[in-house]
Amino acid sequence: MQDELIANTFLTNRLELINPINNLLKVYYYFVLETVENLRLMISVIEFFIKHVAQPRNDYKELLDLSLIFFYGLPEGTASFKCPGAMHHARWMAKAIYSLKIFMFRGQFSLSKREIDSLRQICTFIILIYVKVWFTCSVAIQAPNNDLQLLKKLLSFPEIQLPVLQKALKKLSAHLWYWDEELAALALFDNNVSDEMKRKMCKAINQNEQSNIIREKRYVARELDLMSFSNKDLSEFVSKNSLKVFETFDLPCDFLEVDVSLWPNNES
Repeated sequence: MQDELIANTFLTNRLELINPINNLLKVYYYFVLETVENLRLMISVIEFFIKHVAQPRNDYKELLDLSLIFFYGLPEGTASFKCPGAMHHARWMAKAIYSLKIFMFRGQFSLSKREIDSLRQICTFIILIYVKVWFTCSVAIQAPNNDLQLLKKLLSFPEIQLPVLQKALKKLSAHLWYWDEELAALALFDNNVSDEMKRKMCKAINQNEQSNIIREKRYVARELDLMSFSNKDLSEFVSKNSLKVFETFDLPCDFLEVDVSLWPNNES
C-alpha cells in the first residue's frame, strides 16, 4: 500500500513539487507527536539528530534533515527540499524520505483520511524508532543493547499502532544475531550499558553453566515470545559460553575478575 501511495502521489503531482516552492505550507509535525508525553525522549531524539547531522552520504543527511524539520519545525532562515530521488524496493530509507516529504506537503496532494493516518503512523515510526536505530546499527559493541532497547521501545510506545508494531516485531525476530550467548558479551564494552548491568552480566557469565546443545548463531524467538521481553535485561543472554568470543579473537578475559569501575585502567 505504501509503495503505491508513494508512486501515485509523486506521479500525479511531480511538476508542483519540482517547481520552486514559494509558499511552503506549515509543517504539522506536532499533530503527529501530540500524544507523546515524554519530553525527555523528544529532547534526546532532537539532540541525536543534531549530533549526527554531518553525514558522508547525501541521502543519509537528507533523512536526518527532514527528521529534524519534521520533529522540531522549520529552522530559522531558509530550508531546502531536494527533488524526489530514485526509489527501490530494497532500500527502505528512500521510502522513509518519501513518506516524510509526502506528509509534510500533504496539503498539496489529494490524499484520503486513511492515507494520511497511515502516513502519520509511518512517520511516527521513522522519527521515534527507525532513525536512531539505523544510524547506530554499524557499531557492533552497541548492537546487543540497541536490539534490546529497540524491542522494549516498540512494546512501550502507544503511538505505534498494532499493525506497524507487528510488522516491526516480525522483521526484528529474524535478526537477533547479537543475542547469541557469545556476541551478547560485546555489550560489556558498550559505554551506554551501565556499570550495574555489566556487573550482572559478569555474574551471569560466571554462574550460568554453558549448554552442550549446539545452538544457532542467532537468538531464535517467535513474535509472541518477544512480547514478553519488556522485563528482560542483557544478563539473561550470557553464560559461560560467552567466554568463547574472547577465545575467537584471542583476547584476554581476566578483566572480568575485577570490578567494572577498574576496567578503564586495566591493561588487558
